[in-house]
Amino acid sequence: MRILIIDATRDRLFVAIADGELAVKSVKGEGKKHLAALMPAIDGLLKEQSLALADIDILAAVNGPGSFTGIRIGIATANAIANALGKKLIDVNYLDIAAHGIKDTEFCAAIFGGHDYYAVRVKDGGREYCIMTEAELSALAVPVYKRNEDSDYFDSILSLVRERAGRGEFVAELRPNYFKPSQAERLTEQL
Repeated sequence: MRILIIDATRDRLFVAIADGELAVKSVKGEGKKHLAALMPAIDGLLKEQSLALADIDILAAVNGPGSFTGIRIGIATANAIANALGKKLIDVNYLDIAAHGIKDTEFCAAIFGGHDYYAVRVKDGGREYCIMTEAELSALAVPVYKRNEDSDYFDSILSLVRERAGRGEFVAELRPNYFKPSQAERLTEQL
């Protein structure tokens, strides 16, 4: 089972191909030029592995939170490839990646989102996604794990996507998971 994984939600573009236990990745530099870099990154990885897009079985993409434009670039690309080639799709939330592998039964995993933190609170197997301030995180009576995209990101996303593929957790279409209104929506509200 070959899986193509795309994350265009962060400053760095992440693309990986997982084939069994082997995984190769490409991380493109800083800056948000993902639209121009995504297809060449995918093509480069495929060539490196002597594969074609038709050889990919499943596409996974991070659907948020993150850059509005990056979210749309990643999921639109994965949706287009999957629809054109009849492939399966897996959606991945960046907070689920941040929480992956934490063994506590009750905790909060958070990533910095510019002004506040995007957070997932986990209790009794349930998940609540929210935006929290530093003070709100500090006031929690549960362990808080502040993550960044270098915190075992590669291993966590590969493991999470493989688990979901193994359980057959596929979606018909990837959809964006925005945590707050876009800048255009916020400006419209001010009018």
